Amino acid sequence: MLLSVSTRTGPSLQVLVAWLLALACEAKSPAEWISSRRVVYQLIVDRFASFEDTCGIGNCTGGNVCGGTWEALANNLPYIKGMEFNAIYISPIMKNLPCGYHGYHPLDWTSLNDRLGTAKDLRKLVAKAHQSDIWVMVDVVVNNAGPNTDVPEPMNWTQVVPFNSPKYYHPYCPMDFENETSNEVCWLWKLPDLNESIPFVREFLINWTAGLSSKWGFDGLRLDAVKHMPIAFWQELSAAIGEDTYAIGEVLSQKAADVAPYQYDRKTGGTALDGLFNYPLYFALRDVFVDRGSMWKISGTLNDVKRNIKDPRGLGVFVDSHDLPRFLRSQKDVQLYKSALTFVLSTEGIPFIYYGTEQGDDASPEVDGEEWTDEHNRKPLWRLGYSTEHPLFRLIKTMNSLRHAGVFDGPQEEIWVDDHVYVFARGTTLVMTSNVGKFGVFTQNLPLSTLPIEYQAGGQACNLLARLWAEDASTPQPDGPAASPDVPLCYNVTQDGLTFRSEGGWPMVLVPRNGDGEQPQLIEEVEEHLHAIRAGEGEGGHTSGEAGRGIAWLSVAALCVVWALFEYRLRLT
Repeated sequence: MLLSVSTRTGPSLQVLVAWLLALACEAKSPAEWISSRRVVYQLIVDRFASFEDTCGIGNCTGGNVCGGTWEALANNLPYIKGMEFNAIYISPIMKNLPCGYHGYHPLDWTSLNDRLGTAKDLRKLVAKAHQSDIWVMVDVVVNNAGPNTDVPEPMNWTQVVPFNSPKYYHPYCPMDFENETSNEVCWLWKLPDLNESIPFVREFLINWTAGLSSKWGFDGLRLDAVKHMPIAFWQELSAAIGEDTYAIGEVLSQKAADVAPYQYDRKTGGTALDGLFNYPLYFALRDVFVDRGSMWKISGTLNDVKRNIKDPRGLGVFVDSHDLPRFLRSQKDVQLYKSALTFVLSTEGIPFIYYGTEQGDDASPEVDGEEWTDEHNRKPLWRLGYSTEHPLFRLIKTMNSLRHAGVFDGPQEEIWVDDHVYVFARGTTLVMTSNVGKFGVFTQNLPLSTLPIEYQAGGQACNLLARLWAEDASTPQPDGPAASPDVPLCYNVTQDGLTFRSEGGWPMVLVPRNGDGEQPQLIEEVEEHLHAIRAGEGEGGHTSGEAGRGIAWLSVAALCVVWALFEYRLRLT
């Protein structure tokens, strides 16, 4: 811990320190999110960590409140940091209807959801996250209020604060998702649709959202249901938020041309949000790795995104979320999941990983014969456990460590694509993914002319995921063959190019042995681990760069505190 305060110093000093830590590092710009190599762990607070499981109490048709809190989340931040995440995205904080455990059924924008904790708990969470160089992004709901009847109308409007009259809402109409006007004025399911054209509604929502970072110390904002409000609203909101806070929006569409205007409207030249979730790529990844379609789908989608999106670096990349069925619900082959996650954690953009991914959550019903619902997509994590030995936990931790080390910093370029294999470069790093699955075995040649110039003189390309291959091979695999324990680390680059063999559907991250920066050290560390595994000594050693990153976190946090103390003194004077 960077800073601890004895309870004997009194609550006022403790609150001051927590406030200083939260304030110091608040509001990070889009450029800062990108340059600092942020990787985001998305979670639903009610389902991540709890002091008491209350899932069985209540009669909510969409799932009961399970008891997760901000305090319990704060206590479990080391688990998240243990995967090398340096950002979290938490569910909405405003007061919700009694069954709105997820945060998307707002009841009172002026109050916190007291089932998640107090204002003090929330500030402590943000402060504790910042101590570990974990930035905090909060989900924001401004499109609708929560439903409080079984039919769209009549509503008990007086319960909603501050929008306590039907005059603040669009009249009910069923949503036609193919019609732009309907998307913006009709009700999403049974959710009363706020009429942002009314000055009071518009001004409140914009001011409330723009003030979240300064009030709570949040570093970024995730904006819900963006395509259900006009682009002009988001442009005005973005201007109010300012350039110093990264704001990313949800526009659910498979077409990049539909998503693009919400970042930059080429028709008007207007800039809206800093980033958007890359739904076109999400659907391509699901098509390729879940349905095992041709890898050309990824190639076409990435080209489409480049043509339409002004700044792809600000896009959120993901393969799971709270709104969509989990990957393993539809595709049980974990090796395909590993390829999808490797792609997400190495491609251009800001990666988002949904909680439970690291424990292999397949969103299956807990009772045999039970009908599947969204509720199964949001299981309490404590029921799955917090194992740090799960293969997916180890893969995510390794990929995050490589990202922090700058392995995926370079410009992205497509190297090879066919129906089953996709290879791209990030600078000198080569990333190989495939859709062959756990029984797949293939040999792939990449012609010399396709490789980055650093490989042109020959040498070797070394696989930084070889250690994970070997660890899996030394563990019993009841559901399929594992890779050979004698996993090759490096492959020769000849006049014919780079040829490698893949077994068991494993992805690869290849770097030149004579590379720059931390690459030679990373190869050496993997080599040491492989020797230890082959000798039957287990993993051995520690994840690369941990000590250096610890010093970096300490320096950043210390500078933040010094600046906050200076600001605090100015406020007193």
